[in-house]
Amino acid sequence: MMYSREEGEQLYLIKQVIKRIIKNFSVSQIATDLLEPLDTIQPIYDLAMKQAPDYDAEKILKLLHTGKI
Repeated sequence: MMYSREEGEQLYLIKQVIKRIIKNFSVSQIATDLLEPLDTIQPIYDLAMKQAPDYDAEKILKLLHTGKI
């Protein structure tokens, strides 16, 4: 699947969030670690936690874009 540059960057960020969730980082630790605002990380974190333990970065990206959270 082809992604725009922005979607590719978002997908990378989502994958980084998932890696940190697996390591039991809190949402605030993840935001600090990735140097991103909490309001950017929180929706990704919430969607990922609903999928645990079967994280799917592409599905999270799609949900973020459709607004169905």
